[in-house]
Amino acid sequence: MWRAVLIWVLLAVPAGAETPARVQDAFQGWRDERDGNGALASWRGGAEVAVTGHGLDPTARHEMASLSKAITATCAMALVDEGRWTPETRAADVLGSDDGVGDVALGALITHTAGLWPDATQGLRESLLPLARSRAPRRGAQALERGVDATRDGAYWYSNENYAVLGDMIAAETGQSYEDACRSRVLAPAGVDVAPSEQVGPMLAWGGWTLTVSDYAAFHHYWYAASGRDPLAGPRHAFVGAGYFYGAGLCVRPWRQSQNVWHFGGHCFPAQLNSGSFAASYARDWAVVLVHDLCLEWDDMLALDQVLVAALFGAGE
Repeated sequence: MWRAVLIWVLLAVPAGAETPARVQDAFQGWRDERDGNGALASWRGGAEVAVTGHGLDPTARHEMASLSKAITATCAMALVDEGRWTPETRAADVLGSDDGVGDVALGALITHTAGLWPDATQGLRESLLPLARSRAPRRGAQALERGVDATRDGAYWYSNENYAVLGDMIAAETGQSYEDACRSRVLAPAGVDVAPSEQVGPMLAWGGWTLTVSDYAAFHHYWYAASGRDPLAGPRHAFVGAGYFYGAGLCVRPWRQSQNVWHFGGHCFPAQLNSGSFAASYARDWAVVLVHDLCLEWDDMLALDQVLVAALFGAGE
């Protein structure tokens, strides 16, 4: 799963009636250059505008990979809203640890600043999907047992292990499975149809949910527009000089008295599971969610971001 932070600037030109077609064309051109398949949904003002498939069924549930983190972070913040946690709540207190194991705060886990490093879910050690799947249920506990890297404590280091711990905390706090607790608090209110991945379901809290592209757009609209929830009101990490933040499982940039929120995701297990995802909401208005079947490099993800932003805001009517 990839680190999902890109810096981009939106052009201040209004989107118009032809925007969905431009977005589809931009995505198709990007895929054609890389010989991949995909599916994409465009929403505006809380309504579906266009959903198309390009070799992938847009009505099927697809791997959301690291887009799952927004579900987990929103679920954790729901427990804050319920008065059960605060951003300072310690994992050790929730999980019943002792001897200093788990002395990391909720807010630091959400923002990848807890100092849990290295991320044992990524890299060559996890190149085999069956191995990654079998080890997933213990990832959170193993990360806490290994402890905080003092040289990284308080600094941003994107790590799936933070969200593995959050999943364990949610289950311990609620007395439910992570899946059931977050279905009722986050997914049911948004009215979306979800399922754990058949491939990577054990990684549910950080990369294991599957949704249709339109249902993930509905999730985005509900939590980042209709609910009025401010992604910057909770725990956040500022990228100094960049003008954006890592908030509740995604990136946030203030823009036009509102925010843009976005995140990439991907599973790259050669010959086993290659899939990628991207979701972005712009100023509580447009939302774009897409999936593809490629294993990408960083430059490819940046290029995707750029062509979509250009299609949305580079020309207007």
